[in-house]
Amino acid sequence: MIKNIIKVGLIVMGVLSFLGIEGCVSIDSRIVNIAKPQLEEKYNTEFEVLSIGNRTDMKTATMIFEDINGIRFTVVVDSETNEVEDDYIRSIIAHKIGGRLKKCFEDSNIDICFRTFVICDDCAQETNTEISLDDFSKQYNLRQIMVYCAIDDSSSTEQSLKSTIENLQGISKEKNIDISCSAFSLDSTSFAECSEKIEKAYDINNTWFDQYNPIKNIVFTVNKDTVNPEIEKIINELG
Repeated sequence: MIKNIIKVGLIVMGVLSFLGIEGCVSIDSRIVNIAKPQLEEKYNTEFEVLSIGNRTDMKTATMIFEDINGIRFTVVVDSETNEVEDDYIRSIIAHKIGGRLKKCFEDSNIDICFRTFVICDDCAQETNTEISLDDFSKQYNLRQIMVYCAIDDSSSTEQSLKSTIENLQGISKEKNIDISCSAFSLDSTSFAECSEKIEKAYDINNTWFDQYNPIKNIVFTVNKDTVNPEIEKIINELG
């Protein structure tokens, strides 16, 4: 009798588990079918869904999309209203300025991986994917670039860090934009792991880097007139 009860219990659990999995797949598919056509019509380009994040409820879902140029962005879908919010234009601008910032590090032979975010006015209605950095800055009051980055500790030297910061200040002066950077120094193994995951992460902040046991961390801001804290302190912290 007890054995039969156990068998029935296991069967019920298996059926419920299967239905749960099937339900999640169905919900995910429906959410993608809501978001993808809307985005492709809005921006007149094709996108690929890279991942769907954990849902805190059955109403909203967060996804990572990627365009044909490899630019990744976040999409939030309200499955009840079919409303879709995205940060594609912000991500395009972040990608443009990010390329300049990355070159600053690479020209100094520093191995780096990072995510770049732009602080500006609401640009949700902008659909011009070819908008220039200068035009975007004027129209949407682009005032700050936020960079979360990991640096391979073995690749940075005092001179390379100094050269990089000076180059960052040059970009800040040219574009009249403050650049805030939260930099984490990692050992080579942790850096390699971080490099593989940082682009697909949903939420990047200082605590996200804790999983890689950073050797050092410093937050600094560069603008056209000053570096805060001073370059020497930054070098002492990261070098």
